[in-house]
Amino acid sequence: MSSASNQTGSYGEHVAAQLLLRRYNGNSYVDANFLGDKYPTVDLLVELVNLPLGIGFVPYFFVQVKAIDQPTIASGGRLAIRVRPESMARLIAYPAPTYIIGINTAPYPAEGFIFAARQGGPASVSSIPTSHSIAMEATLQALYSEVLTFWQANQVNFNHSLFI
Repeated sequence: MSSASNQTGSYGEHVAAQLLLRRYNGNSYVDANFLGDKYPTVDLLVELVNLPLGIGFVPYFFVQVKAIDQPTIASGGRLAIRVRPESMARLIAYPAPTYIIGINTAPYPAEGFIFAARQGGPASVSSIPTSHSIAMEATLQALYSEVLTFWQANQVNFNHSLFI
């Protein structure tokens, strides 16, 4: 991978985190944590914050960031990013919500769009729709709700260990 490509990717990860961490009326929806360059599948571990009272777990999701440096959006209102079948299979295999965030670094400010990697979805991706901008509070609200609902229905408790 070229140095320019690495810079675009690194910048894209930071833009994705910044957009996810945006505050609306003083409220945050998530806390995004970088997993580092060597992690093969996901770039961010994102935890929900400001949880409802009494919730006994921390809902989270994973994000793979794909960044491009293109002055325009692909035809049909789609962002031309690529997720290969083997990478998509790894994303789908996580027993947690996983998403792809496509970042277009060319405009200022950069644009970001989110797409779910899920069972029954595409086996690979060559572009994602630009209909779910992570710069919009409504998108973050819907994402928060989707992840919270998933974990409320799929709670897993670590109740037993040999290491006590």
